[in-house]
Amino acid sequence: MLLLLFGAFPSCVTREGGAPAPSGGGDRDPRELWHEDVLRQCEEAWKDEDEERLRSLLANPRSGAGRDQLERYARYELLAEVLEVRGRGFSVKGLLPRDPPEDAVRLEGGELLVDLEQARMCCCRIRPAPGNEAWIRPGAGGAIAGVFQAEIEELEIRGDWIRRSRPLRLEIRGARRLTEDSSLEIVFPPLWEDRPTIVFRRVRLKGRLVCGAFSWNGRELPLFSLELDPLSIVQLPKGWRRIRKAPLETFETAAKHPERYPGHLLIAAWFLGLEGTEADRKRAMRSVLKLLRTPAPGVEALLLRVLAFLDPVAAERLGGDRNAWFRYADPPRKERKR
Repeated sequence: MLLLLFGAFPSCVTREGGAPAPSGGGDRDPRELWHEDVLRQCEEAWKDEDEERLRSLLANPRSGAGRDQLERYARYELLAEVLEVRGRGFSVKGLLPRDPPEDAVRLEGGELLVDLEQARMCCCRIRPAPGNEAWIRPGAGGAIAGVFQAEIEELEIRGDWIRRSRPLRLEIRGARRLTEDSSLEIVFPPLWEDRPTIVFRRVRLKGRLVCGAFSWNGRELPLFSLELDPLSIVQLPKGWRRIRKAPLETFETAAKHPERYPGHLLIAAWFLGLEGTEADRKRAMRSVLKLLRTPAPGVEALLLRVLAFLDPVAAERLGGDRNAWFRYADPPRKERKR
């Protein structure tokens, strides 16, 4: 996106899109050399998206600057405004459920936890902070475009994953005026189908808004691509709130008959891995490993998925290798001494 924004100022960048090229040649006024160094630092601050540093550099006196240097200072003034707008200009600037349920739970890290039947429709919504006005105008083809990527993971009741990646480009026609009372909204089509065999679903959305022109409080800014705050939703079957209150108790009850209660076992394991104590996780893991040594028909994949929920960090390394899980839980004596 940085290159896209600088694309509006071809005269101030190198062919590779790097720092603004110095003006003139040969012997130069020492003041111009000093300004060249300040402008180089402006470029670094812009690339680092460090608005505070950029504004501090722009506060330096400009006496002795050449004409092209003054033009580049003016361009960095605009880019400082771009950083301000992107960072603090909007009260809403992201992807979210269109009608978020009142009983949704916000997990540590920002994920939204809801029932499988909830939050089916998602949207992109943008609203300026109070006291501001934005105009977003279409680009080529007369449209403002939202460019999105959806990553969907679904876990079936027997432990098998279904993973899908879906790119989306959604367009709205014509220009839009945005205020604190008037937001821009792009509604997504349905991204998944409900199926009774699903016990866990995670939906991750990210994207950006692409436009042809952008003005902020009456001033045109070189902002043609606006990154949106991402969204991550976890959906579980109804009843997960009870399991969350007593995950170990639920886990141990379901582990007595995993073929009968696979959903309870998986959800309890997920909560133990997410919020449980280390002692509870180890206790649950010992129980699963005992079952895994002589698994009932058709439950081995389920038990391996339960282990992965209990210890997601180890799962990245061990995957579905049951022997690796046994070695991890009961390492050889030499490894214990290290």
